[in-house]
Amino acid sequence: MASDKALQKADLSLLRLADGTLTVRLSGEWKLGKQLPQGEELRGKIESAETVSRLTFDTQAMTGWDSGLITFLMDIIDLGSEMHIPVEKDRLPAGVQRILTLASAVPERKGVRRKATKTSFVDRVGESSIAFWRSSLEMVGFIGEASVAFMRLLVGKAQFRPSDLLLTMQECGAQALPIVSLISILVGIILAFIGAIQSIFAVTGFLYVLLSHGWTWGDGTWMNPASPHFAVYREALTMTQAAIVAGQVANGFGCRTERESV
Repeated sequence: MASDKALQKADLSLLRLADGTLTVRLSGEWKLGKQLPQGEELRGKIESAETVSRLTFDTQAMTGWDSGLITFLMDIIDLGSEMHIPVEKDRLPAGVQRILTLASAVPERKGVRRKATKTSFVDRVGESSIAFWRSSLEMVGFIGEASVAFMRLLVGKAQFRPSDLLLTMQECGAQALPIVSLISILVGIILAFIGAIQSIFAVTGFLYVLLSHGWTWGDGTWMNPASPHFAVYREALTMTQAAIVAGQVANGFGCRTERESV
C-alpha cells in the first residue's frame, strides 16, 4: 500500500546534461486534488543551476494526468519565456502537446486579467483632493443655479405653468405625508436604540466610578462642591462625557459607506 501511494504521488526531478540541457522528469499521477509541485519551485532550482540552454521533459514514469499537469506546464513555459530559455515539448504525451498547442494558439486578451495595484499615500491624497474639489464646484454651481432661479421668481421673470406648481406642491405635501411619516418613525426608532445603548455605557461608567470609591445609593452629599468627595463626582462626570464622545465617534464610523468617509 505504501509503495502504491508513493508511485501515485506527483513528483519531479531535474537532470542536467553536459550541453546545458535541463531535463524535468515527471513521475506519479499529475491530477487535480493531489499535492502537485508548483512552477515557482522549479524557478529556484533553475536559478541556482548554471547556464541552462534549453528545457526538456521526461514523462516515462508518469502514470496519469489531467488539467493539473497542463497548468504546471503552462507555468513552466511562461517561466522559460521569461528567462529566455527554449522549452521543448516533443517528449510530452501527444494529448498534452495538442492541448498546449491550442492554448498557445489563442493569446490571452490584454486587460482581462486583474492585476493588484498598490496606490501610494500621495496618490490617495491627490485623488481625494481632486474629488473634493469637483464636488465643491458642483455644489457651488447648484447653489448658484437655484439662487438665480429663485431671484427670477421674485422679480416675476420665471416661466412655469401654475398647474405644474400646484402638482409639485401636492406631491411634496399631502402625497408625501405617508412616506415621510414612515421614514420619521424608522429614524426615531434608530435614534432611540442608539441613544439607549450610549446611555447604558454612560451610566455604567458613571456608577462604576462612584461605587468603586465607596458611594452608596441615596447619598447626595458627594455632589456638593464643599464635599471632600466632590472630586470623585467630577471624575464620574468625566467618565460619562468620555462614554458619550466614544459613542458619537462609533456612530460616525458606523455611517461610513464605500463613497463617503467620516
